[in-house]
Amino acid sequence: MNKIEMFYLRSKTGFPVACVASTTLPGNMVRYAISTHNPVDRYDKKTAREIAMDRLIQPVGFQYDCPGVHGGFVSRDNYASRDNTAHRNIVEDIIAGPFPQRARDAARHMLKTRFYSE
Repeated sequence: MNKIEMFYLRSKTGFPVACVASTTLPGNMVRYAISTHNPVDRYDKKTAREIAMDRLIQPVGFQYDCPGVHGGFVSRDNYASRDNTAHRNIVEDIIAGPFPQRARDAARHMLKTRFYSE
């Protein structure tokens, strides 16, 4: 498997609510997995990273209808700018996908604050 990259989705107050792990695949694709914070629990970045990474490397297909697994595939427009393009595509996919509302809200916030000028 290629290099795994991680980033966090944060609320408007800056609190991390989700961890996203992603890796590049052949054919201009990026696979990603997400672990979302349960508000009842104390947020732990190490645990969030481990859950997202475990979901990313599971041998099952990452499909929205697969219970307990949050993730998917997005296209990567430009290999040279993998960070911004892939992250933006992942964030847009999370906003449109069947993810927990707090993750979608944090993704909307990231889209407005980080990618607004692109």
